[in-house]
Amino acid sequence: MPTLLALLCSAGLGVLAAQQTSGLLIAAAVTTAFIGSWAATIDRIRLDKTLALRRASYDGGASLPDSIAAVNNAFTEATRQMDELRDRLADQQAVYDEFFNEADPETRTERQHRRDWMLLGLGALVSVPVGILVNWIS
Repeated sequence: MPTLLALLCSAGLGVLAAQQTSGLLIAAAVTTAFIGSWAATIDRIRLDKTLALRRASYDGGASLPDSIAAVNNAFTEATRQMDELRDRLADQQAVYDEFFNEADPETRTERQHRRDWMLLGLGALVSVPVGILVNWIS
């Protein structure tokens, strides 16, 4: 899963680099770093939870209260890590907001127009082949 997210983020960075929008490229780089660390943390949480559940179910010498305590500890750790992720997201959002507010309104308007035209072009590039495919199928 982290590999897929990193691939998608890299593709997004390539599109931004092609547009030569250095400001958005910096914001995308920050976002890519955050998503990579977020995906790794989510995988670690899943692994921790899975290991705790396996230990609780396969440990023949452990009593039921010990197993319940192990599972509770795993969920407590997952909650702590999610809080840490929430804090990192707030920090990343603050950096993005600060960076976005530094751009002058004219530059933002130009970027918005460029983005609108790009999305219109992408919509046309996607919708025409889909329409042809639908007509061909039916």
